[in-house]
Amino acid sequence: MRVILAGGGTGGHIYPAVTIARELKRRDSGIEILFVGGKRGLESDIIPKEGFRLVTLNLSGIPRKISPKVFTALWLAAKGLGDTFKIIREFKPDLVIGTGGYVCGPMVMAAALKGIPTAIQEQNAFPGLTNRILSHFVKHIFLAYPEAGRYFPAKKISTSGNPIRSEEFNTSDRAIAERNIGLKPGQLNLLVFGGSQSAQRINLALLPIVKKLLENYPKLQIIMMTGAKEYDNISNTVKSLDLTQALVERIKLVAYFYKIADAYKVSDIVLARAGAISLAEITCFGIPALLVPYPYATNNHQVFNARVLEHSGAAQVILEGDLSPENLYLNVSRMLGDESLRRKMTQASIAISKPQAVQVIVDELLKLR
Repeated sequence: MRVILAGGGTGGHIYPAVTIARELKRRDSGIEILFVGGKRGLESDIIPKEGFRLVTLNLSGIPRKISPKVFTALWLAAKGLGDTFKIIREFKPDLVIGTGGYVCGPMVMAAALKGIPTAIQEQNAFPGLTNRILSHFVKHIFLAYPEAGRYFPAKKISTSGNPIRSEEFNTSDRAIAERNIGLKPGQLNLLVFGGSQSAQRINLALLPIVKKLLENYPKLQIIMMTGAKEYDNISNTVKSLDLTQALVERIKLVAYFYKIADAYKVSDIVLARAGAISLAEITCFGIPALLVPYPYATNNHQVFNARVLEHSGAAQVILEGDLSPENLYLNVSRMLGDESLRRKMTQASIAISKPQAVQVIVDELLKLR
């Protein structure tokens, strides 16, 4: 069996495809997998490191506003469609799966026009334009959130959740994770990160209140995943906060977690953006969440994602326009000081999680052959 996975641009489109590919290979090591991505996206770095073959297309997103760039993007898309027919002729796929982003449009469309079984996986509560268009041509649509269902043909959809590395997560252990990160056991841990989008705005609101939080909550430890670009800036800012050595030891700055399961396993509260895959991972662990959606995400989809968790009781949401050190302190303090609230949020988070999403997706994909 030969399978093409198409999608890219951001980690939110790439990692679901990687997770699906891994599950396909786990089911049958003889399955041949080809990734099709863009030249400018993160896939050029991520996919080869994951051990999969990648072919890239020279495409760009279509701007929302009329400009000369629109015509360039359309010309590249037309050329890209021609390139995808060549990929199909050479690779001869039995199945083509799109996981979002402009790069998957031509690939999935070409496969559908050739009569090859096709499917798309939509990660967000508000779907992207590419998947809304493709939904009329593909055989099956996998949704992460039922709220997205009204944008797609009902007879084609199933709500599977977002595919995440649940097997890796299930093997994590809090005591081991605490040692790996260098945390004191038995404390109350706040994890702060931004996903594939910047957490800079969150950091600017958090850093001025770090000292007050640590002094007022003696058991609090703060874990900040800064990203490589911001690590030095945040480290220098922490040094300027006039903290005692004892308070400094309760802050853990990490540029990046290569084993993110450790960070989730030790966390009692998470302060984060609202990327779809991050939220799937957070709910898998049942972590009470304080979410600040990235306001410049396409179609404002992070706000839609965050509201789903908020309405279920699993998260509290602060819009970036309302974010300030004072407002953030009030919200973090409310969660730190109310164990009953955290328990309820954990229960709500677990209730909406779908840790077996990738197994459900692959079960259905194998029926499309």
